Amino acid sequence: MVKKINPRIDEAYVRAHIRDMFGDENPEQRNVNSVRATMRKYADNRWWESKDPVTLARHQFFENCMIVPFSSLHKGFNEIVGRDTYDSEVRSMSVESFQQHLSRYLSTRLN
Repeated sequence: MVKKINPRIDEAYVRAHIRDMFGDENPEQRNVNSVRATMRKYADNRWWESKDPVTLARHQFFENCMIVPFSSLHKGFNEIVGRDTYDSEVRSMSVESFQQHLSRYLSTRLN
């Protein structure tokens, strides 16, 4: 059976996502627009709906707009680097360094 993707990524969907993820009942319109634009880039790949912290981290890290809570990003980041990390370490890591950690993580999982 093929899973049908619902609902559309419209303003109501994005506002509900922001409310559920961040507890913000009345997000600013510019934030709604930013999240919606970011989500639409992925079409049917709704990685932000995943329960897997690594999936969340490996996508969220490369976005300027937070779609998942920082705690979810941090949890996946810890799993990828293989140790507990400080918030500041996650926030300050370069894309190149993250890519190296992610490559090592994925190579150990695929071999």
